[in-house]
Amino acid sequence: MTKKDLIKWLEDEREKTLKNADKRYEKEMEAHTKELYEKIQLDKHAAQIFKSCKQLYSDFNEFIDALIPDVRFLGCYNRDLISILRHFSTLESTKEELIANLLDYTEQHNRIFKRYNELQKNINKNYDNVILNVKSIKNAKLGVQYLESIGFKDIKMEEKEEECTAVACIVNTDFLFVKED
Repeated sequence: MTKKDLIKWLEDEREKTLKNADKRYEKEMEAHTKELYEKIQLDKHAAQIFKSCKQLYSDFNEFIDALIPDVRFLGCYNRDLISILRHFSTLESTKEELIANLLDYTEQHNRIFKRYNELQKNINKNYDNVILNVKSIKNAKLGVQYLESIGFKDIKMEEKEEECTAVACIVNTDFLFVKED
């Protein structure tokens, strides 16, 4: 393993850590949202709104069906009450419509969001620092020892032949060892 491989491994570890933070945030927000919906009695209100909208939609359709042939109800063709009522045609769609129009500005929501942003920032900052430290270490073996000393585990150190990567110019060796005839 070279230092370059070690740094690539660290970048992969950073991505795993960020994904874990994302999952933690999603779980926390899901629990918060569930608690919020219970607090505002979303299910109860969605059922009441659905029932009222269903009745109103039925009343409008009954009215439209009662119109005589030469009379049209313009409200059927625009984004009006009837069109809006279609969004509340099932209990599930009513609930989805209500949820889509909720904005959560609660203190708990803001705390979770700020904590997540701070966690992401700290993960990136600390991984950047670890990568800088590994870059400044003499070789990959010492880099692995450093990483183990700060708590990294399961670093698979594969032995690779050392390659010379510091060549700056092309050299034609025919001209380096000219012999006398």
